[in-house]
Amino acid sequence: MKNLTQVDFYVTQYAALTELNLLIAKISAKAFNQQERVFILCQNRSHAEELDNALWAYQDISFLPHSLIDATPTNLSVNPILLSYEEKSPQENGILINLSLTIPSWYQQFKRIIETVYENNKTLARQHYTFYKDAGFSVKSHTI
Repeated sequence: MKNLTQVDFYVTQYAALTELNLLIAKISAKAFNQQERVFILCQNRSHAEELDNALWAYQDISFLPHSLIDATPTNLSVNPILLSYEEKSPQENGILINLSLTIPSWYQQFKRIIETVYENNKTLARQHYTFYKDAGFSVKSHTI
């Protein structure tokens, strides 16, 4: 059964990881304010830890409740924003922010997927875009 209804690609000129992490923090904050659960799949442990720090420091006057997990079902947090670098199903059904180099096999359990497009990953992003379109999902691009 497909829960997935939409795939959004956020196209940005950002190149530095700190700028990309800020973009992910903004997207996560918007989802949190809309009471959505977010699962962020990072490329590796180092990136997950950097993004974890960026979410803690996102704004001085607010807090984004999140956890860095290893994505095993026994370690899932009650926090609405989860970060991982392992491609194991988190058994979530909210929003997947896919920062990984691959599309996880369990992507269909989410009702929405967000991918980022920036200077260093345009070829990969095109492949992901084609995959989702060919699978019949609604795909939109947003230039920021």
